[in-house]
Amino acid sequence: EEEAADNVLKYLRESHLNRNVQTQSNDEIDQVKKRMNPQWPTVLFAGNNDFDSGFLPYDAHAQTFHSPLFENSTAAVAQLAALAETMHFNLIYKPHPAMSDRVSSEHLPIHVILAIDVDINRIIDLSDTVVTISSQVGYISCIRQKAVLTLGYNQLRGKGATYEAYSLELIPQQLMRSLQEGFTKEMKVHFLRHVAQLLCYELFDDLTPRPIRYGQLTKQAAQRIKHCIDSGSPKCLEKRLV
Repeated sequence: EEEAADNVLKYLRESHLNRNVQTQSNDEIDQVKKRMNPQWPTVLFAGNNDFDSGFLPYDAHAQTFHSPLFENSTAAVAQLAALAETMHFNLIYKPHPAMSDRVSSEHLPIHVILAIDVDINRIIDLSDTVVTISSQVGYISCIRQKAVLTLGYNQLRGKGATYEAYSLELIPQQLMRSLQEGFTKEMKVHFLRHVAQLLCYELFDDLTPRPIRYGQLTKQAAQRIKHCIDSGSPKCLEKRLV
């Protein structure tokens, strides 16, 4: 199962497969490079779709289950921007595609490098550490074998594949660790195990044309949905299609 998962990860890494169409050719990434200090490490902050990530309204439920520290991606960028000045790293901000029209460099600290219309895979490869609250970009980054620091909760929480900071005091320490240690061998092992488990128990093949097949059969997905409907359990339906 882990060998099969490793083959899937290699395919995803090489193909750049993504549910959102990625920009293949533009000069924005070159502009990003020009603004980077080559003597400093580079941190990418991947923003969330704040309206669809459980952050809003930012109440006790949002803090408990989604984002314990920040009410939106902008607040997290401000915190990281302050650290960038004292810790001396390049900070790139890639907003979620659904939020990009709400983000402007005019509203960001001057040293934050805004990257909107770029291939997420290329901008991850350009970075040393990827930080997010709970974006699924964390998965893309692990697939690309980059260190990930999560500031909120998603399916990677507690899996041993990322660095985690759920208090403001821990962020500088964990960020420094991620820059120094990177995506460690232990993290690769834990991530591989996590992906193997997802493929066996949680993910279903959506039959999209591709050279390799992975995930459970669609027939099994239909059986799962029918079972959940018959049982009347809404939690049963919290499964994702690949």
